[in-house]
Amino acid sequence: MFRDKRITTLFNLASVWALLMAAPSEAMFIDVQFIGGVDIAAFETWNWGEGSPLPNQEVERAARSTIEELMAAKGYAKVDGTADCLITVHAKSDEWFDGGLFKIEALDGKTGKVAWRGKAEGAVNVQSTGKRQKLAERTIKKMFRKFPDRRVEQSR
Repeated sequence: MFRDKRITTLFNLASVWALLMAAPSEAMFIDVQFIGGVDIAAFETWNWGEGSPLPNQEVERAARSTIEELMAAKGYAKVDGTADCLITVHAKSDEWFDGGLFKIEALDGKTGKVAWRGKAEGAVNVQSTGKRQKLAERTIKKMFRKFPDRRVEQSR
C-alpha cells in the first residue's frame, strides 16, 4: 500500500511538471500612464506616428489591427495625414517576448508630446507566431481598458 501511494504521488508530480513545461509562461508587468494632463478624449482623429517595428511582422500586424479596432470602438476616427493624436508602437529587445519592453504611446498631434503610455515589460516564453499574436492582442486590450473613451466623454 505504501508503495502504491508513492507511485501515485510520483505520477502526480510528473504530470504537474509536464503541464507546467508545456504551457507558455508569461511574466509580464503592464502599466498605463497619463502624462502631462492632456485631455485625450478631446481628440477626434488619430493616425500612426513613427515608432519602432516589432521583430515579428505577423505580430506587428496583429498589434496594429487590434489598436485600430480599439481606437474605433472608443470613438476616434482614423485619418491619413495630420491628426489630433498620433499612436506609436515601440519594442526594445531582440525579441519582446523573450524579455524586454513593448510600449504604445498616444502623442498630442500638435505638440508631439506623449499624453498616454501603455507598456508591458517582462519575459514571455511563447514559441508559435499565432500564440504571440494572441498574447499581443490580450496585452494591448488590457492597456486600452484605461484609454479614454470619446463616446463616454461626449455624452457628459
